[in-house]
Amino acid sequence: MIALTVFEIGASIVTVEFVKSHGGSDLSAYMWSLLAPAVGALVYWARTRRASGARAAILAFNLRSAAVAIANSSFQNAFAWTQIMTVAAMLVGITPTVMIARRLRLDGQRAAAQHRQ
Repeated sequence: MIALTVFEIGASIVTVEFVKSHGGSDLSAYMWSLLAPAVGALVYWARTRRASGARAAILAFNLRSAAVAIANSSFQNAFAWTQIMTVAAMLVGITPTVMIARRLRLDGQRAAAQHRQ
């Protein structure tokens, strides 16, 4: 599934750059960039029959980029800062979740090892 996530993010970036280099607007570039995460979400769902928060986050990030492109089409610094702040907010939200899950898994393994003794 890591390869699927890398594909989604990489294809989104390449799509944005491709559309912009061929004269497309920011809005059209970010709307087209929604295609790869949508396909990735469908592939993930077809394989696991579950929704994925990571795929939803990638879709939301691209959709938010399109919304910011509409609102701030003349102010590119605001666009760059909103991108940075969104990534920072995602990292702040994801990092504690990963750390807590890891800690719980380690505590569970220790408890299971003590129970076996």
